Order: sequence, then C-alpha cells, then structure tokens
Amino acid sequence: MTDAKSTFFSYVAEGDQFYQKGEFSRATESYSTALAQQPQEKNCLVARSRCYVKMGDSAKALQDAEASLQEDKTFFRVKRTIASQH
Repeated sequence: MTDAKSTFFSYVAEGDQFYQKGEFSRATESYSTALAQQPQEKNCLVARSRCYVKMGDSAKALQDAEASLQEDKTFFRVKRTIASQH
C-alpha cells in the first residue's frame, strides 16, 4: 500500500471514530482531509454527507451525496444513507 493510500485510509478511520463518538464536526474535517487526496471516493463522500446531515447542513449533505453518484448513478449506499436519515 502506498503512503498516500494508507494516509487516506487513516483519515477515513479517524473520521469514522469521531462519527461514532458524535463529534461530527471533527469527523467532517477528517473526511475532508481524506477527500483532498481522493476527491471522488464514494464511501468517504457518503460518510461526510452523513456528518453534514447530523449537523443540520442539508445543502452540503446533498452536495456530497450527489458527488458520490457522479460515476455510478445506482450507488446503493447513498440512497440507503439518505433514506435512513429522514
């Protein structure tokens, strides 16, 4: 695994831990750092979108959700995540 790839996954894991603790702002920062390295990574976009939903920022949540569907309009996780948040 390359250093960049392992760093990406480290930031995602960190974001996941913050999310589990209810620290959505910090989780968003970690996911954003990861996305700076891999901007179109679908699962990370969805994870950050979930944080935005929890923080009440539906515009940013929708922006990330739509970005995750750019390559694959049938990406199931986005649909399931958005539906479960409402």
